Amino acid sequence: MRAVKRRYLRHEKLWLSLAGLAEYLLGYFGANAFTVGRQAATLETELDRMIPFVVPWVFVYSLAYPLCFAPAVFVADPRRCRTVFVAFTLAMTMGVFTFVVYPVVMPRPPLPENATGGGLLALTWSIDKPYNCFPSLHVALDTLAALATYPSNPKAGLAVGIVAVLISLSTMFVKQHYWLDVVSGFAVAVIAVRAANSRTLRKRVRGRAL
Repeated sequence: MRAVKRRYLRHEKLWLSLAGLAEYLLGYFGANAFTVGRQAATLETELDRMIPFVVPWVFVYSLAYPLCFAPAVFVADPRRCRTVFVAFTLAMTMGVFTFVVYPVVMPRPPLPENATGGGLLALTWSIDKPYNCFPSLHVALDTLAALATYPSNPKAGLAVGIVAVLISLSTMFVKQHYWLDVVSGFAVAVIAVRAANSRTLRKRVRGRAL
């Protein structure tokens, strides 16, 4: 048993990353599939109607998937990694719960012919149905990655934060999210980090502050 534990601890960041990936795939896409065909709300405002549809922003949008795992690269302390994983799990739980009890849909505009990035956006839309909007987990998880990375590596954390902001903008330009989704995504990240950083949870996972 001790040998198994030692092997786990030797590769703990890898196992936590794989567990986080499993949470995302099962939680996000499970909620997405569950919502298809259900009655869903829209949160469109005048501001959303003013934001143009700019297909090439999909290249920035796609950076969200690897970026949320930045702490696995830049956070060396395994105790801090455990705390980051707790924050990730809390953010996923808040997001998936909201998707299920309050589904929000984003109607998608027609794709312009021969648009740069059109093929990538069409693929994204085919995999990710137009639900799971509020809150934006793209925004939440990448903001969380920046907040988690900064204390261990300020330069990397700042870079992750800048990319996270660009990704947040991209979600609106490619018509994946309303601005309210983006704001709520930031809120989810802050709440998850603060909760994971609470004395009780830190003690349970033997972690440090994010």
